[in-house]
Amino acid sequence: MDGRRQIVTFLRHYSRLVQDCDGSLTGGGPEGRVKTLSVAQSFTEDERELYNAIKDAFDPNHIFNPDVKMGAELKNTIRHLRTSRRRGIATP
Repeated sequence: MDGRRQIVTFLRHYSRLVQDCDGSLTGGGPEGRVKTLSVAQSFTEDERELYNAIKDAFDPNHIFNPDVKMGAELKNTIRHLRTSRRRGIATP
């Protein structure tokens, strides 16, 4: 659990720093579950409407990855983080 808290705390601080410098945390890739906790807070109303329109068009019943992009909550996101190391290729 401590590792999970550390990654979320780091991401929040890092995200604020990036936003204060007019940058984007996700310029090189998608948000995913963890990044969206910080990124979604900076969306404009137009961006929220766009994301919701895309979701409605491709997933009208909202059954695929509910609350991953819009409406993500810390408690739910942390549940999906690994609690042990995986064997195989180590990534930075």
